[in-house]
Amino acid sequence: MIIRKHRLILRKTLKENFNFMKKKSIMVLGANGFLGKNFIKFVSENHLFSVVYKVDNKGLSKKKKENFFKCDIIERKELKKLLKQTRPDYIFHFAGLTNSSEWKEFYEANVETTCSLFDSVQSIYNYKPRIIIAGSAAEYGQVMSDSLPIKEDSMLNPNSKYGVSMVWRYYAAKFFYNCGLEVISCRIFNILGPGLPENLSIASFVKQIVDIERGKTKPFISTGNLTTKRDFLDVSDIVNAVLLSGLKGKSGESYNICSGKSEYIKKILFFCIKHSKVKNLKIRINKIKIRKFDIADIYGSNVKITRNLGWKQKVSLEESIIRTLNYYRNIGKHEK
Repeated sequence: MIIRKHRLILRKTLKENFNFMKKKSIMVLGANGFLGKNFIKFVSENHLFSVVYKVDNKGLSKKKKENFFKCDIIERKELKKLLKQTRPDYIFHFAGLTNSSEWKEFYEANVETTCSLFDSVQSIYNYKPRIIIAGSAAEYGQVMSDSLPIKEDSMLNPNSKYGVSMVWRYYAAKFFYNCGLEVISCRIFNILGPGLPENLSIASFVKQIVDIERGKTKPFISTGNLTTKRDFLDVSDIVNAVLLSGLKGKSGESYNICSGKSEYIKKILFFCIKHSKVKNLKIRINKIKIRKFDIADIYGSNVKITRNLGWKQKVSLEESIIRTLNYYRNIGKHEK
């Protein structure tokens, strides 16, 4: 009921402030990814744009093929042809890679795709869409505790290959902004919610709990380091913030998308256990899952996006965990 109420309020607000959007078209790159899917669902359910073009290098199911284009956006000629054909007013760039051990894979997926996008747009005569780049808190990397919360003008100091690639993506976007394009960057902190990929720690907890509930495994949850603290938001709040950044944000600016506070991973695990259908779950620390270089605590300032764009967090941490649990429970039902 609480989430439904939030959605109704949000829908009313969007319709009041953005009636002009119904005449606009958007393109979502990375339409098959976690963020892309959630973003498309959000704008489609709220009937915000005249057309939503979905682009990914992998196919979609037949039911979702309306305005879908299979395109490897690293291929400039292919992307330019698509952009000339559709000429969307807004382009939301969610395509990329978050998990790999190879520099080349990160560079191609996160940097080359971004440069290809900007090159393609720049080469089309009399075409100037607004481009919104999905970035990451990993760009900030290692931050001293006395520098928290992290603001948008904080130093970029990545401590992972992924973080480095996202900094490169950001500077590529900044370069093309300086060349005259409309560009906005969103630095997204940690995500929760339905569809959360299993390679992320919280999704791993949830998946293990669901497997235990089904009797597939013994009542032990394998974890890594639980003493770190992170800044989490539900994916529905994130896609709303990205949308607001694109529509109301100032070109050339970056916006932190975060809750503004951090929570221990251990506390989040306890929330997961609290809402489990199985009692007396045990926790086992797996040394293999503990990273050699990890940040003890990181959280961002959301003052800029709340004050300037009117964004507000709607879904609490515990609500989001419940939603994530129910998502994985329902996956099991469909698999049967």
